[in-house]
Amino acid sequence: MSAGVVGTKVQQLILVALLVVATVATGFLAARSVAAEVGAHAAAEAESTVVATDGWEW
Repeated sequence: MSAGVVGTKVQQLILVALLVVATVATGFLAARSVAAEVGAHAAAEAESTVVATDGWEW
């Protein structure tokens, strides 16, 4: 193999590695976003339940 072919293979491996890292990072950020949304919804739901059942009538 010539040096040019080896260099091309290395570049391909680097590009594939960057693509994998970007894909994993995007998935992680999307999962965090979904988890935050679910957590916020659950907190709001819990708060509204507490307000609705605290015994005070206004």
